[in-house]
Amino acid sequence: MRQCDRWHRRLSLKAADHKCSFYVLVPLLRREAEYLPVQAQLVREGTGRVRRNVYVNLDEQLGQLWEEYELTTEDFLTKIGETYAF
Repeated sequence: MRQCDRWHRRLSLKAADHKCSFYVLVPLLRREAEYLPVQAQLVREGTGRVRRNVYVNLDEQLGQLWEEYELTTEDFLTKIGETYAF
């Protein structure tokens, strides 16, 4: 999921209880704009997104599998299945 999609999803969830009129949307966007410098600083420092170690490890394992060009599609998908089987 792209960063932009996450932002839209978060904004939609915050506005979900409202009909999202102009008077609801403007304060919501203003609060998001105030949060942007903090988020940008966290991203620059590399701490912008907290992920569980299990998913970081899974991503690393999948990246290693992806680099193995000699794998057939069937072998690749089998190894992915084994990886996600924990």
